[in-house]
Amino acid sequence: MQTGLIFAVVLVFQLSCRGGWILCMTDETIIMPRIIREVSIQRCVAECLGLVDQKKLCNFSQVSGGVLGDKCPENEFFNAAPSKKVLCSYSVWSLNALPFHETPIIKVCDFVLYIDLLRFNPGNSTISIAESEYQQLKSTLQYARVAGIKNILEIGGWGSALLFSKVGSNESIRDNFGAQLKGLLSDYSFDGVFIKWLYPNCPENTDCGIYKLDDKVGVKNMMKDLYQILKPSRKLLFYFANLNSAFLTFSAGDIYSPIADFVDYFVMDSFGQAGRWSMSIDVPTNLKKLKISFDFFKNKIKNNKDVVQKILILLNVGCLTFELKTPNAHKIGSGFVQKSNLPPLTSFADVCEAVRKNNFTVVKDITTQHYAYRDKVWYAFDDYQSLLEKARFLKSIDGAGFGLFNTDMDDAKNRCGCGKMPFLRMIGELLKGGECELDRCP
Repeated sequence: MQTGLIFAVVLVFQLSCRGGWILCMTDETIIMPRIIREVSIQRCVAECLGLVDQKKLCNFSQVSGGVLGDKCPENEFFNAAPSKKVLCSYSVWSLNALPFHETPIIKVCDFVLYIDLLRFNPGNSTISIAESEYQQLKSTLQYARVAGIKNILEIGGWGSALLFSKVGSNESIRDNFGAQLKGLLSDYSFDGVFIKWLYPNCPENTDCGIYKLDDKVGVKNMMKDLYQILKPSRKLLFYFANLNSAFLTFSAGDIYSPIADFVDYFVMDSFGQAGRWSMSIDVPTNLKKLKISFDFFKNKIKNNKDVVQKILILLNVGCLTFELKTPNAHKIGSGFVQKSNLPPLTSFADVCEAVRKNNFTVVKDITTQHYAYRDKVWYAFDDYQSLLEKARFLKSIDGAGFGLFNTDMDDAKNRCGCGKMPFLRMIGELLKGGECELDRCP
């Protein structure tokens, strides 16, 4: 009777590996000694999930069928139901080499943000697609659509504040802007738009696109009109939530609560808190600073729950790079060479290789940010543990997910030996489920 019940359950699960140990129970395994039975079922589940390599066998969860342990084969991944969202961003120039066929992108990226593809004409507030770049990307866009990824266009950025100010303050310009945007999204089959208005109501004598208009009303009017124009065709609306320079971010007051009903996601810039413009070394997504800045942000927002639940916190896949003044002064807060020949960002793979091959000293601190240094070269980087802490923070505030900036700086070719695109895969595991901890880089 018991055996018959087991076989009945097996029939239910035989079309999927998600049945885990139940799928692998047979008459033969039932009568095996316990130790042999466990090993046999392990191998059955691992083979079904495609997780077997020649060197070892992964442990698995009897509940989810997922893999347990610190080391698992490169080709592991989990078909967990997504609970958080991931926005992957790419500049147009990097997209031709984008490996959209790779499993991590398909499994992890809910949205792909295309930067520098939509052009904003400052003379007459018209917008247009960069046609030559678009033609080169058509196959990539189509592949993303087939894979179920939403393609999102970015408009705005540094220097576009005055343009958005004009749109927000004038009804006829807003109508024209919305109609143009609707047409472009439809004609080129995009699923939504990211409005990157950096500093509404930027103060005078501040280098962020100087103007004197009161933009609090303008932001609301523009986003409300775009919502009414785009929502009937189910287009998504993303809006920039800036943690940099709080006095600038909130110089127009709380602009976020009034537009929470019109926006699907707020993309929150955290990595921009630090960089070459700083007076001393600081790091992208310094977790300590992120928490402080976020508390300030949340306390300034009236309907903070409605806003926070739509926040995608931006992480930078690229590794911030500094040239130290002296090798001994390497801690966060130390001085650095302002005019350096080093690139401001280094790819995840390059940092991993440098740290492994060139005897870098690695300093890990999950409360702020990991970094590595050798002589005068200094890199910030993330690994599984630091990303885990950031994911815990995201979940503690009930945020919507992560946005990944410079996703093309991940290790797409497995140069580091940790599998292809390890940064993206770690984010996928932390946000979308799975219990297998891969070998981490660096």
